[in-house]
Amino acid sequence: MTISLAGASLDVSIRPSSEAGGLNIRSPYCPGDVFDFRTCEGVVVGSKDFGLFQVKLPATFGDGQKSWRRDGNRWSYSWPYAQGVTVHIAVEPDGDSLKLAYTLQNVGTNALDAVQLHTCIPTTEAPGFFAPPTVSNAQTNWSELYDRLHVWSGERPFSFAATTLAATEPHLSLMQGGAVPVKWGWWVNGPETFDPPLIALASRDRKKTVALAFEQAIWASSNTGDDRACFHLFPWFGRIDPGQSVTVHGRLYVLRGGPQEAIKRFRKDFPQWAAAEPPLREPELSAARDARMRWFREARFGMFIHWGPYSELAGEWKGQRVEVGRNAEWIMKFLKIFAAEYCEMA
Repeated sequence: MTISLAGASLDVSIRPSSEAGGLNIRSPYCPGDVFDFRTCEGVVVGSKDFGLFQVKLPATFGDGQKSWRRDGNRWSYSWPYAQGVTVHIAVEPDGDSLKLAYTLQNVGTNALDAVQLHTCIPTTEAPGFFAPPTVSNAQTNWSELYDRLHVWSGERPFSFAATTLAATEPHLSLMQGGAVPVKWGWWVNGPETFDPPLIALASRDRKKTVALAFEQAIWASSNTGDDRACFHLFPWFGRIDPGQSVTVHGRLYVLRGGPQEAIKRFRKDFPQWAAAEPPLREPELSAARDARMRWFREARFGMFIHWGPYSELAGEWKGQRVEVGRNAEWIMKFLKIFAAEYCEMA
């Protein structure tokens, strides 16, 4: 049964038999393409998850408890996990994008640290975006997708295909610059890093782009090892204490033009990222890094001292606190301090 949002550029319908709160997304820009937006494949806490593919919602509207609820153009649902977290997800079309609001509520008795949520956009039913299969070492893959999948380092876009591990790794993930590496599931982190929490896939003719963005995300990935040929951006919730809720907003875009159109829209919709600074230097070649690090490895003994402007704050900003000795270094990110305010303090 198809139930669509009227009067919107994006046509949204409940995806029957989805195991991840799935929605079918269609756009007049991409006739014939259907994007299977899996709103929640699972919750990840540190290096563990609370079980994948559990969010099985009926194909009809309900009261919002383990079912989609419709309030005008806003759709929402809540899904409780047995481990003490309830996920609240709301979507609302806005022209050629879908507004997203993800709230995670800790209803348990223990604090949860390094919390993320696993979203997914397969391209199997979007022939304008789906990668042609190729065979390498007797294994079929869909790695052409990497050529068209982009993230950004400062203002500079780069494709997954341009990364060190692209040629050999079908489950490639990238960390946001400065973030502690996530080690979960089948993903293999490459050495390259991204800055703005945005991932964008160009169509095969490079004339359209589908993109996913969140105001906070430290991990992006793509699976080209099977015919889902999918990509992901994990909204980041950080630490959630008992009784606390954390909300992260996002957008799903289906746009005319290439990935540069996605970054323009992202800067507009997430103004806290509008003044992102370019990287201080180009990525260092491995040979140059080996030469520079030779003394460090051979000397064997030394002391590493690490400090920055965050030290002056001592884990507190305008009455809000982060855990000193664990998260204080990332106070700007966790407490959403604007760059202009942080620079003035520094």
